[in-house]
Amino acid sequence: MGIEMITQTNISVIKDPDARLMVRVGQGDFAAFDELMSRYQKRVHGLVIQMMGNDVEAEDLVQQVFLRVFSARNTYVPSAQFVTWLFKITRNVALTARHSRARRKNSSWSQQHPLSKDRAQHDQVTSEAGPSEFAERTELLNQLHSAMNRLSEREQNALKLVYFEGKNAHTAATQLGTSAIAVKSLVSRARNKLRNTLRPSA
Repeated sequence: MGIEMITQTNISVIKDPDARLMVRVGQGDFAAFDELMSRYQKRVHGLVIQMMGNDVEAEDLVQQVFLRVFSARNTYVPSAQFVTWLFKITRNVALTARHSRARRKNSSWSQQHPLSKDRAQHDQVTSEAGPSEFAERTELLNQLHSAMNRLSEREQNALKLVYFEGKNAHTAATQLGTSAIAVKSLVSRARNKLRNTLRPSA
């Protein structure tokens, strides 16, 4: 249903320019995804730091946010402003990370205090139980991670530097010990492989 709605949407009637970009991502336009990351990466990073209290985990969490955005490309419906939808995803990712961090602390404490184990185990089971929507998102992320693992190491590194760390081709080339042209080629090849791997089956 979601995919049919997206493919049949007349992009020109969508008022939010970012929502139009997201619809284009769902139609296979990876350049549109580049543009969304360029526009929102710093804002997402700032919101993550604000919610987590530090930037130790921020980079990984920002990556998770945009992985979820990309995973939702075929089911996205522009019923609200894109930024509202994006920040909702960001908050969910940060809250999950905070709960996970709290569970780790509780687990460490309970190992030293046996009487707390039953309560800690109950809290963990309760917090991990989620709706079917969470399961669907997890499956999408698993598919994306699986697709990423099929890329060569050089393709993965180039994609990570350019997409998730926001490096330009010249900076990424310096870190990878190659040329900017080679980085662009690696990213383009990786994107094509991901597109083919993640293309919905007919």
